Amino acid sequence: MSARRGLWQTLSQKQCADMHGVDVRTIRRWNEEGHPVNPDGTYTASASIAWRIQRESGSELDYIAERARLAKAQADKTEIENEVRAGRLLEQDRVIREVGDMLAAFRARVIAIPDAVGQLFDPVTARKVVPELRARLYEALAELAEYQPGVPAHPGADGGAATDADGESVGGPVPTALKRKQRRARTVAN
Repeated sequence: MSARRGLWQTLSQKQCADMHGVDVRTIRRWNEEGHPVNPDGTYTASASIAWRIQRESGSELDYIAERARLAKAQADKTEIENEVRAGRLLEQDRVIREVGDMLAAFRARVIAIPDAVGQLFDPVTARKVVPELRARLYEALAELAEYQPGVPAHPGADGGAATDADGESVGGPVPTALKRKQRRARTVAN
């Protein structure tokens, strides 16, 4: 086997140690740390020098790992684009905008319900039904407006306390009692 000359010269372990000015045991330890060794157990001077410069300069860029990371990022990007095109993944801004538009249209329709229902009743009944219906619908819309994702809509639905002890009343408005005409008592037969 002829030895190559210069930086591509094939070196024995001892020659490699001499070239670096270290002991043979240091070369063996370097081998365990990734120092390049030829299949026949010899060393190439240029590869050995490049490895040591990289090791001692602290710039341990692993180009294979970096290329793998780039390839994974590109694959992830392509996968996301494919999911968007297939309709299985939605853009957050678009979802927020469309749900907002949908809720605005829903609110407009709900607000129109009391007047539409009031036309089905005679005027006396409508004056009683429409305000009550309007109050209930506005209450539902207010609850919807206060919705927060991840927070139960009704405290106590999760098994916890229904309200905090803050002294405020619970529930909707208290209905007013209707006045009735007083009736005469009748006698009961024995």
